[in-house]
Parts: sequence; structure tokens; C-alpha cells
Amino acid sequence: MLKKILAFGLLSLVGILAVITVTLAADGANNTKVDNCVGLTNGIKITRSGKTSTLVDGCRNAGHGMRNYTMSCVSAKLYRTTWKENCLTTITPTTTPITPGVSTPAPVLSMVLLKNNGNGKVTANVSITNAAATGGVSRIEIYRDIGSLVKTCVNVNTCSYDYSGGVFGTSFGFSSGYLASAKAYNYNGQMGTIQPKTFYLFQPETNGPVQTFTGDVISDRTYTLRLYSEDRSPLYRVEIKDGANTLTEWYSSNAYDSVKTLNYSGTVASYGIKRFTARSTDWFGNVTETTLDLNFITSPTTSISITASQGSERDVERVYLTANGSAGIGIREIQIYAGTNSTTQFLVERVRYTGHYTAVATATFPKALMPNGYYYARIIANDGTTRDTAIQHYAF
Repeated sequence: MLKKILAFGLLSLVGILAVITVTLAADGANNTKVDNCVGLTNGIKITRSGKTSTLVDGCRNAGHGMRNYTMSCVSAKLYRTTWKENCLTTITPTTTPITPGVSTPAPVLSMVLLKNNGNGKVTANVSITNAAATGGVSRIEIYRDIGSLVKTCVNVNTCSYDYSGGVFGTSFGFSSGYLASAKAYNYNGQMGTIQPKTFYLFQPETNGPVQTFTGDVISDRTYTLRLYSEDRSPLYRVEIKDGANTLTEWYSSNAYDSVKTLNYSGTVASYGIKRFTARSTDWFGNVTETTLDLNFITSPTTSISITASQGSERDVERVYLTANGSAGIGIREIQIYAGTNSTTQFLVERVRYTGHYTAVATATFPKALMPNGYYYARIIANDGTTRDTAIQHYAF
């Protein structure tokens, strides 16, 4: 009986050893050549044929059943894969990390108010201007005055709203003013705001502004213009034009002024009749236009005269030739000529002028040099035209 028990025990031990031998024989390792191998905490990073990949430790099925793999670098050019059979796997729940709010910038807003002429509305266009936040804007809110939410736009980077309901307010028909403001939120809850802007609502009007447009020619080609505009609603734009060129303009950025006086001075490039245009536009697009024609001298008139005299008392031995000239276009120069006969006279005095329309020029010399003389004067206008006096004679 004892022999049977021993025999059975030996057989059982042999069977167990056989099973263990088979299991151990299934575990193993191999080496693989690569271009580069770097060890990691839970695996290795290898580069082969220019391609880099990461091989991690762990239990998985790589085509040979479930094995527990361990990856290690033998050298910089060789790595070893070691495995053990029949590993068990545990499913580990994964969580998506929540990005802290500081990692995403708060939205930065821009708001433009547009005047919708003719319908008593103001449109607020709100947009996100910082590119880093545009991918994560959860909502945009637009407010009328402080705390009165009027519109919410979700998952967009732009939002618009029409403020309407214009009412008559003060003497010129505008309201006391409202505030437009906006907020925006990203998905982390960070908020961006914008400085509130004032706007006004009006009842649409049918009549354009009333304006008075006057002007004067000052001298030569210089002029002044005056424009007075008044409207029941605020003026949107007031301007004066010379042909197609705007000489000056004024624009109401706050849409509040209902009376405007515009003054302008200038000089035309040529002579003749010149037309100027004044235009006033109110908030609702009503336009009043007035033209004004100014006549700049087309045939400038010039005149010149000259007299001869001798000095008095101690100065009696000197001769004085005095020329008086005028030119509507302006005087460039006055010249005085004198000689001892009626055929030939010489230039004895020249006076140049700038910005003069009347002038006096005088030539003087001792009477002994020319006691009996012939003389005349010449005026040269700014456009180059000339005029001479007749030749005159003196004898002292």
C-alpha cells in the first residue's frame, strides 16, 4: 500500500513539474536592433528607419495571446523585449482633465454702433478680437443700460442687436441717451467686458436740415465761406466742397449737436466764377444742399500816375518823381524812368511789392543832374501785365 502511495506521489510530482516546465518554456525574450533606443519610466522610445515610436510595458495581446511585456534598452542600438504568459488585465477608468481657468485667456470684445438712418434704430455689432479665445467662447450677452440683458448669442464669436423705439426727447428731438454694453464668457467661465457706449434714439424725420451759406471775395483770389446748419435731429455730417474736392468737413461723432457753424477761408487757383457747395446731412439721412457762386476778377484793372516836383526850403535843389499805382490783382513792381530828351529815358527807380494792391514809389536826384527832364512810370501786376503813363516833361 505504501508503495502505491509513493508511486502515485511521484507521478503527480512529475505531472506538476511537466506543467511548470511548459509554462516557463512559453515565457521568453528577444533582442532587436534599432537606430537609437532611449529608456523611459514605463517603456522605451526607439528610432528605426527615421521613424520614432514608443513601446510601453504592460499586459496586452500582440498576436500571441495575453502576455506581460517589459521593454528595456540593452544599448543605444539594441532593445530587449521580455514577456510572461497568461497575464491578467485590469480596466482602469480614465478621466478627462479639466483645464484650469487661467490656461485660456478671457475674451476681449469689440463693439461698433451703427446708425441706421431712417428707421430710428442703432445696431450694436459685438465681436471677439483675441484669437486665443475665439475657439472657446460659450456665449455673448448684449445689454441696454446697466443690467438689462437684451440678447444672448451662444457658441459664436459675433453677435448683433438692434436698439429701437426712438422717442422725442429734448428740444431737438433726441432722447436723453442710452448705454450699450456687452459681456462674453469662455468655457472656463472667464468673462470679458467692454466699456459701455452712449447712443441716442430718434423719431424718423422727413425734412432735411435748414442751412444758410454765404461767402465773400476778400481780394485777388482769396475768399471766405460761412455755413450755418440747424436740424431738429442731430446733424450727422456738415461739409463744404469746391467741385469734387472737399475743402473742409465736420462730423458729429456723438450724434448730439443739432446746430453747427462752419467757417472756411481759401484761395482759388485761377480767375473767373467759382461754384462752392455746402451739404448738411442729419441722423436719418436727410440732405440739404446749397450752392454759392463767387466771381473772382477776370480782367484785373491797373492804374498808374506820376508827378514831378522839386524840394522846398533846404531841399529845393532836388527833383522828386512820385508814382501812384493800383492793381486789382495785386502789384508786383513799380518802375520810374527819366531822361534828358523825349526819345530816351532810363530806369532810375524800381520798387517790388508782395501783397499790395495800391502803392507809392518815389525817385529823387539832384536837380543839377537833370534840371530839364522827361519821365514816365510803369506798373507791373501780379499776372505780369504792365501799364505805362505818358511821357511827361519838367523844367526847374
